[in-house]
Amino acid sequence: MGSLIEKRDGILLFVFPLSKDRVLAQRFDPYPQEHGWLDFVYFFLFLILGYIIYSNDRYLSAVRRDRWLLFASGNAGLFAFF
Repeated sequence: MGSLIEKRDGILLFVFPLSKDRVLAQRFDPYPQEHGWLDFVYFFLFLILGYIIYSNDRYLSAVRRDRWLLFASGNAGLFAFF
């Protein structure tokens, strides 16, 4: 993963599985208005992802390098969600 992250836009490899899993698993949630197992697993994955990113300097440099791309894609995703 480290060599893929060093490439431009490689940090987005972490984002796509999280968003894809959230969208696909949302259909199987019987109570979408309540916080349940889906939210627990989703936010636990964010915890693991944050630990992985801050544990390696290559990941941190990729976040710093692509910060404007990440900011723009995050805002676009938020806009599409709402």
